[in-house]
Amino acid sequence: MAKITLPTIAAGYASNTAFNSAYDLIEAEFQNKVLYRNNTSGETNTMQQALDMDGEAINNAGMVTATGLTVAGVSLTAKVAEAAASATAAATSAAAALVSQNAAAASFDSFDDRYLGAKSSNPSVDNDGDALLTGAIYFNTTSNQIFAWTSGDAWVAIKPTSSEQTAITAVAADATDIGVVAGKATEIGRLGTSAAVADMAILATDAIVADMALLATDAIVADMALLASDAVIADMAILGTSDVVTDMNVLGTADVVNDMNILGSSSVVADMNALGTSANITNMAALNASGVVTNIATVATNVAGVNSFADLYRGAASSDPSGTITQGSLYFNTTLSPKQLKIYDGSAWVTAAFDASGTVANFNGRTGAVTLSSGDVTTALGFTPQTVNANLTAIAGLTSAANKGVQFTGSGSAAVYDLTAAGKALLDDADAAAQRTTLGLGTAATTAATAYVGKTAATGSASIPVGTTAQRDGSPAEGMFRYNSTTDEFEGYADSAWGSIGGGASAGGAIYENVNSIAANFTFASNSNGMSVGPITINSGVTVTVPSGQNWVVL
Repeated sequence: MAKITLPTIAAGYASNTAFNSAYDLIEAEFQNKVLYRNNTSGETNTMQQALDMDGEAINNAGMVTATGLTVAGVSLTAKVAEAAASATAAATSAAAALVSQNAAAASFDSFDDRYLGAKSSNPSVDNDGDALLTGAIYFNTTSNQIFAWTSGDAWVAIKPTSSEQTAITAVAADATDIGVVAGKATEIGRLGTSAAVADMAILATDAIVADMALLATDAIVADMALLASDAVIADMAILGTSDVVTDMNVLGTADVVNDMNILGSSSVVADMNALGTSANITNMAALNASGVVTNIATVATNVAGVNSFADLYRGAASSDPSGTITQGSLYFNTTLSPKQLKIYDGSAWVTAAFDASGTVANFNGRTGAVTLSSGDVTTALGFTPQTVNANLTAIAGLTSAANKGVQFTGSGSAAVYDLTAAGKALLDDADAAAQRTTLGLGTAATTAATAYVGKTAATGSASIPVGTTAQRDGSPAEGMFRYNSTTDEFEGYADSAWGSIGGGASAGGAIYENVNSIAANFTFASNSNGMSVGPITINSGVTVTVPSGQNWVVL
């Protein structure tokens, strides 16, 4: 619809009025509704209604002044205000950065005046051309030494004294051992515990030192290697049972120790070897019958008599035994013809009353040709002799001596081994706890592996505890360290609070991350400030406490 409706001009005298009426309409339109492109007179040139461009562009506009501006539904006025606030904050940060830059520059200049870097000869001024400061240092690339500028205006090489150099040389010679020790940092840390220190004090006693010296002998080292074998470890587990411990206590009695020494004699070892023959093994199987077992138990209760028999009957030999001989001792001479049983009368070996043919002149009141039966021998001895087998023969072939033990090295084969004071001390211990005490072991020997921080390898990484915030220790102590899986941060407990510790992805040290939400209550440590990169969200119900006089800056 047209904005102006002009009247039709007809012919005649009235056309002048019509023209004037039309011009008045045009004048009013221009005066009231049309903006001037060039308003030089300063007349009112303002919009009275909203301007609708109907999708058309405004081209070649110069300055646009508006109280508000909205583009695509977004208030540019608000965005301009936000930009202004950001610009103000940026200016504040820039000022702070400038202060930090100036401080850093001052610190660097101070450092540059004191450490002059690498030079081929003694400098006469610092890197700025100023006079040298007392205490300034530089590295001489010609002599590969560090020099210091003294108060006496002279460059002096920094080097150790002769005694210090001797010590350094000694340490350098032990560099490999020191490296090995450094790799045992975790173990050394455990040695510093009160329990370990107490155990070390026990190990330092004269008795333990003497025992350790015994343990270091070649024989003991070889025995230790045997003890570490799978078979021996399994046997040790059996030795640790209550029944075996009880039996070991019995073995430690003076009588049994004496019997073991007798078993180690050459004659008994020979008898043990005889016991290992197939025939005697069959006989030993027969000994397993219930009645025979009862008889063996009876013999066991008369072990003193058995020991007495071992002293009195020396077995077969080609000549008279010598040394300390008990009166009444017997042996069978295999050289005489006929072979003859001989008896020791207290001063010499004499022929017994019968020979190998089985005839005697006088026996138990019988005279003439008396034929001896096995019953006669049993009656004379007071017990039934043990059948010889290879195992008894093996033991009989051993040479007994003080502080020796007997062990079977195979079927029908035996050997003696050194039985040290330390070994006997372990053997008479009632249980593993007593053995640990004897060895001077502390609580570390029974402490679960979960009580210690592990490692992936000698040169790998420590495996520290990992858990959520809710899984923290209920009663934390100073110095505790863990990885929080809730915040994805390393954290430590100090000054009565948990705090994050740097680590994780950092772009080679150029980027340091912090989470953008706080999930647990936090109180700044006394006399400490904090800084975070925002925005930061404090979760519902969580409190961050910044004590008076301290600051928390969020960038």
